[in-house]
Amino acid sequence: MEFPVLFLGAMPKKIPALYSLMNYADFKLGTWYPNGGMGMLVKGFVTTAEKAGAKIHVNTPVLSFRFENQQIVGVETPQGILEADVVISSADYHFTDQKLLPKEYSNYSENYWEERLMAPSCMIYYLGINKKLPKLLHHNLFFEQNFDSHAKAIYETPEFPDKPLYYVCCPSKTDDSVAPEGMENIFILIPVAPGLKETQEIRQKYYSDTIERLEKYCGESIKSM
Repeated sequence: MEFPVLFLGAMPKKIPALYSLMNYADFKLGTWYPNGGMGMLVKGFVTTAEKAGAKIHVNTPVLSFRFENQQIVGVETPQGILEADVVISSADYHFTDQKLLPKEYSNYSENYWEERLMAPSCMIYYLGINKKLPKLLHHNLFFEQNFDSHAKAIYETPEFPDKPLYYVCCPSKTDDSVAPEGMENIFILIPVAPGLKETQEIRQKYYSDTIERLEKYCGESIKSM
C-alpha cells in the first residue's frame, strides 16, 4: 500500500492521506494497457492532435522563451523562433524555472531548488527472455525485503539501498506483439535516491542481485537466457 506513494517525494508516513486515492484507483478501478505498448498512447495523441490541425515538431529542443511586454510570445529552438499565443511547458518544473526562464522571470532561486527534497530516480533494466516465465504476471512487486530500510536510503540517508524492493513489468503476458512467440519482454525497476553517482560496477551489482532473487521466485534460470 505504501509503494506507490514512495515516488511522490517523501517517506510514505509524511505523504498526505489524500494520496491514498492512488491505491484506490489501482485496486478498484484497475490499470490499463494499450495493445502494442505504451508508445501507442503517443501515436493516439499525435493522430488526435493532427486531426485538429496541430503541427508537431520532433527533434526540436527548446532553448528558451521569447518575451514581449512580460508575456511569452514564442519559444527559441536551434531551428529558429516558433511564435505562439500560448505556451505550455510540460518539462520538469525545475528545468523550466531554471533553464528556460530568464532569471528575472524565475519563480524560485537556485538556493530554493538546492534545498528541495526530490522524488526518487530509478535504475531500470530492459531484458528480452528467450522463454516463458509462468510465475510472472504483467505487474509484479517484490517486497521480500524491508520497506523502511529502502525508503530511508532514498529520503533520509541518500545512498544505494542494501536490499532494495523492486518492480518487474512483463507486458508480454498481456500483449503478444511485444515479444517473439514463446519469449518474454520484461523490465526491472529499482527506486533509488536522486543524484547518486552510478557506475557500471553498481549497475552490474544490482542487476546480478535482482536477477538472483527473481530466479529464486520463478524457480528457474533467467540470467543465462
